[in-house]
Amino acid sequence: MHLFLRYFIFVLSFLASQEIFAADRKNNFMQENISPRDSIKKYKKKSIECYRNGNLEGFGRYSYQVLSIAEKYDLKEARIRSLINLAIYHQRKDEYQKALAKYIKAKELTPSLQESSYLKVILNTNLGNFYYKIGDYDNAKLIMERVITLADHHKNEKTKIITSAYNTLANIASDEYKYEEALNYYNNLKTIIKDLENNTQKLATLYSNIASCYIDKNDYEKAIENLQEALNIIGKEKFIETEASIKLNMGIAHYNLKNYNKALLYLQSANQIAIKENSLEVKMKTHKFLAKVQEASNNIDEAFAQQKKYMLARESFLKTLTKTQRLRFENDTRNKLLKINKQKQIISFLNKEKVTYISLALLVLCLLLTLVFRYYKKRKIYSNDIALLKVDNNFLENENELLRDKLNKLSLSLIEQDKVKKNKKSSSISIEKQNQYKEHILNYMDEHKPYLNSEIKQLDVAKALDINLHLFSEILNTCFKQNFNSFINLYRVEQAKRLIKDPKYSNYKIMTIAYDSGFSSKPSFNRVFKKLVGCTPSEYQKKKE
Repeated sequence: MHLFLRYFIFVLSFLASQEIFAADRKNNFMQENISPRDSIKKYKKKSIECYRNGNLEGFGRYSYQVLSIAEKYDLKEARIRSLINLAIYHQRKDEYQKALAKYIKAKELTPSLQESSYLKVILNTNLGNFYYKIGDYDNAKLIMERVITLADHHKNEKTKIITSAYNTLANIASDEYKYEEALNYYNNLKTIIKDLENNTQKLATLYSNIASCYIDKNDYEKAIENLQEALNIIGKEKFIETEASIKLNMGIAHYNLKNYNKALLYLQSANQIAIKENSLEVKMKTHKFLAKVQEASNNIDEAFAQQKKYMLARESFLKTLTKTQRLRFENDTRNKLLKINKQKQIISFLNKEKVTYISLALLVLCLLLTLVFRYYKKRKIYSNDIALLKVDNNFLENENELLRDKLNKLSLSLIEQDKVKKNKKSSSISIEKQNQYKEHILNYMDEHKPYLNSEIKQLDVAKALDINLHLFSEILNTCFKQNFNSFINLYRVEQAKRLIKDPKYSNYKIMTIAYDSGFSSKPSFNRVFKKLVGCTPSEYQKKKE
């Protein structure tokens, strides 16, 4: 009986405690049970604080929490905003594949938004700039043109939106060497910015960008006009970084006009600002051109000293760059492959059916002639594409074979093809002369290595070889089936491969190897290397480790 009573008391106590515990949990839950929108607001505020304070991981963590809540309660606008923030987070971490995935996911949700939604502008502006950053200029242009269209729905923000879009489009045109197109965008921007309040720095930067275009066009007088305009605009207001860039460009323009004294003054001033403000890129460039100015003025010792400072500044600058992984954007390549595959299918189909068409003879003569005509036309197009691909693939194989030997083999095969095509002579230059010029060019490339100079031009090499420009182009096309840029890039890629294999470069970043191989930018290095080697420089480096 005592045992039963003790058990009964224990059960009552347990049930009472459970009831109290349940009541406490209910009270706590009621206190913490805030609405999804309030939770999103709280985490969004924290993510913004983290971003402003440079806490990238905190920014990403809170953005993922916002996304989790938004997905759970199907809050589309909150989902889109959090996906944009997460794309920015991954982009800042150089995780471009993840960033692109987030942008695409956000893009898929936009049909639920109204056309006038400002969120569409935010998404497309960020996506356009992302495509520009990774070198996918076609997609960047399409997106930015869409941004300009969307700006009509936002009159209060229209100027700001269009300014951003034009600036990106101008940068793309400049990167693609379409300087007139870039100048048109910059001139449109000039009209817009002049009407803005507190526009001094923006207008000065714009004139500096216009000047950079004119420098790239070798129109140095126009460049100086715009740079002087920029300096006049700045006046007494000191925008240090802008002033340093303007004076650097002014020095470059005067150097190219052989006004060495003026160039020296501007470059020294820009260098002093860069050292004071620790602007490594400007510092590097000023030392580079100070070395050129001193050399042109026959101050050899000072030129050597500036060159040494340039190398040290470049090392410091390269260390600040992150090691990026280039994304594989294959829209154009994919379309081309689809076209070739379609041609293959047609050719395969016609080959199988050819016997049948012949046996039908007169009954299907008209149809046969039509199909045969299409067959040979498409095969010719396909054969031309394959021929061009074979030329490039020739340099993917036999890594241990010297580039010079590969080029010689290619030249000999082209000569043999000419002999077979007796009535189709591809060049007015005799084979004997072709061989002489070919050896002259290959010797020069091996001895002088002009490809290591990122600013080398076809005219410079032609002058060095004592060959006129037209003849030089014809020789490259006839002997190697290459234009000047593709020919130079063959040597640059070979140099890059050598450096990647060199133990001395095992701890160097890919960008250092790119610069030391003669490339001037990341997108061009990755694009050319992938085309000729079949993988990105980073992937190639991993294979060789």
